[in-house]
Amino acid sequence: MELQCPSCGERLSVSDGKFVRLAQSGTIDVNVVDVDVVDVVDVTALPSDDDS
Repeated sequence: MELQCPSCGERLSVSDGKFVRLAQSGTIDVNVVDVDVVDVVDVTALPSDDDS
């Protein structure tokens, strides 16, 4: 079964009870992966070795 997303217009099909995006031939498709968030330290605010 093929259908179109009413929000974005993307072509979709249903496979094994899940929506699958129908990409054009030659399109590289990727899956989203959750990653952990890491705090970033502003190193420009730290004293450098040249500040002796």
